[in-house]
Amino acid sequence: MSALLPLVFLTTLAAESSPSPPLRDEFNEPLARLAPKRPRSESDEAQVASAALYAHGRLLLQRRDPAQALRRFQRAWRYDPQAVSILPRIVVLAHQLRRPEEAARYALLIAQGAPLSAALLRQLAVQASSRQEWQQALVLFEKSFQAGGAPPEKAKLGDQEEDLAALLVYLEMGRLSLLTRDSDKSAEYFARVRDALEHPERLAKNETVKKALLGEAGRTYRLMAEGFFQAGRYDDAEAAYRRAYQELPGKDPPGLLDLHLARVAAKRGQTDRALQHLTQYFAAKNSAAGGEPCTLLAELLATKEPDQAKAQEQLRSRLDQLLEGDPANAELLFAAAELDRQAGRFESAERRYEQLLVLQATPEVYAALVDIYRQQNCPEKWLEVCGLAVAKGASLSELAAVLDSVDENQEQSAAAIALVRQQRDANPDQLAAGAALAAALLAQTQKDFPVADALFAHAASRLEPPVRAEIMLGWGLHLLLARDYQRAVPLFRQALADKLADERKLAAHFYLIRALALAGQNDQALEAARQAAAAFPDAPRLQTQPAWVHYQAKRYAEAELAYQELLDRFDPQHQSSSIRETVRDARLVLSNICVQQKKMEAAEEWLEQVLDEFPDDLGALNDLGYLWADQNKNLQRALDMVRRAVDSEPDNAAYRDSLGWALYRLGRYSEAVQELEKAAAGDDPDGVILDHLGDAYLRVDRRADALAAWRRAAEAFAKEDEQAKQLATQHKIETCEK
Repeated sequence: MSALLPLVFLTTLAAESSPSPPLRDEFNEPLARLAPKRPRSESDEAQVASAALYAHGRLLLQRRDPAQALRRFQRAWRYDPQAVSILPRIVVLAHQLRRPEEAARYALLIAQGAPLSAALLRQLAVQASSRQEWQQALVLFEKSFQAGGAPPEKAKLGDQEEDLAALLVYLEMGRLSLLTRDSDKSAEYFARVRDALEHPERLAKNETVKKALLGEAGRTYRLMAEGFFQAGRYDDAEAAYRRAYQELPGKDPPGLLDLHLARVAAKRGQTDRALQHLTQYFAAKNSAAGGEPCTLLAELLATKEPDQAKAQEQLRSRLDQLLEGDPANAELLFAAAELDRQAGRFESAERRYEQLLVLQATPEVYAALVDIYRQQNCPEKWLEVCGLAVAKGASLSELAAVLDSVDENQEQSAAAIALVRQQRDANPDQLAAGAALAAALLAQTQKDFPVADALFAHAASRLEPPVRAEIMLGWGLHLLLARDYQRAVPLFRQALADKLADERKLAAHFYLIRALALAGQNDQALEAARQAAAAFPDAPRLQTQPAWVHYQAKRYAEAELAYQELLDRFDPQHQSSSIRETVRDARLVLSNICVQQKKMEAAEEWLEQVLDEFPDDLGALNDLGYLWADQNKNLQRALDMVRRAVDSEPDNAAYRDSLGWALYRLGRYSEAVQELEKAAAGDDPDGVILDHLGDAYLRVDRRADALAAWRRAAEAFAKEDEQAKQLATQHKIETCEK
């Protein structure tokens, strides 16, 4: 034992037995609460919250929790959008966490001159382009030039060396501009690339760029030519088209250069020259361009001959001449057949369409034949066409499109249904599945559901799997969209049991679950949802279905637990858009569940989390803005948020209602009435919208209008079985009538 221990023990006892004297008050003044010179405004409170969130984010970074730090930075910026210095940090951190879509969303919010590298912006742009988010990719590429210095207005010759790698970016920006229908901008970017290509000595400085641009020179020039053409720069377009087909002679279908030159000449008003090029295109016996050459021929002949009848006769003569030299050209044959059909020359048209059934049977050919036989009042013939279409692989939706011309003719529809039923009873083995399906669709349109079901069952019995399963799936979806849930359920079950293709089973499970739940069969829907989730463990959409069934059945406690379990599983995963959309939707539903449970703070937090990741999500902006307005807090921010939603979707009644309600809470009653009247203008407005409108009318002394709106609201609540809301609205009516 150490000799110092007794001394330490004695010292401790002495300290405990003789407490320290209290500190003296040097100033002898009472404590007073500090009062601000002016109360904090809503904007002040938001800025304070933003600063706190940002500080917390930095602390989380120090604690090596970048994911939570990112969320704090995102919310800090949303609370104070003037704090633009936060945005680059959000972009870089999201990129480091391998969340390219999230990084791109915030990069788009960055103003010119922000400290963000051009290389990062271009990487995000390439990723956005690979997701086919063309507009987003284009803006990010444009921002990359702002970050790395303004792009040159024109490539310069001489000693000044330009960034040759930027030419590849210009080429991609020109393509993206074409895809987003900004042809003028597309042509500008392509012109920069074209100017550089005209000076190959400059490209020699960078072999990688040279190979990327000229490795497929024909493709590069064709792309640029189309951009010039769409922008109306026809001289540039012609030169680029000629260069494109000069680069790789013989490797493209013959005649395509003449077709493009014909297009250019037509735009210049050079009709004869355009016809000469078009004649050379047809002489090459090429049909790779589809129906465009025939359409162009018709337009050119109509330009030369103002008399429409004569122009049509010239077109028919020209098509007949072309077909003599190229009788197997399906595009020429279809154009000639259409011309005959529209002119009422049914015998000639029928002969041509029958040739097309051998060469290139398409839904358009079947539909045209059905239209001819409809006009000739021959239902037995167009039913035969429907049978052939299904036998050749037409889907149910394609068959429905084929029947478009018949749907409005109730007399022929009834005759066709009767004919098919007679054939089924007399000789069922000879009745084609397609004819029975066509009659079933017509019976469904006429709301003769027993006949439709009987004819569909016969059609299904005449088909083999997997075609039968696909037709059942299509018929079930047809019924689901018509809100005939009970009849849809067995069809989805049969499709799943009948060798449905694996890639289609996911859709069938999804439809089955929806049909069962919407039919009120919640327990069966839950069982189906669990089976589907087990069968497709990596499909986020099916994994949400058990939770959705609980929510649809208003089992909010079970739904809340199921959605939270779903978030625990999927929220850490950022490798696919579908997963992130699933996570977002789960949070939106959780917010609504919390509203139903009167847990408003939690409801707001779920929406805040959606907006952290998706700052422009209209649904979340509207919902959070409405919750704040309804609770009479953060009113200016609420107004700004719902106005953004309305500006993006001005016809959305729910968003318009939120805007009106925010204006009401701010005391701007006349403006509120205007917005709420627009929200309630539909055929069957929501009860809440009508209730809000009544409140606003009362504030502007329109008592009669208020009472009328409340009465309509009470009726809507009664129809929706919202008893509490109905009673509250009824109380307003009684109070106002006193």
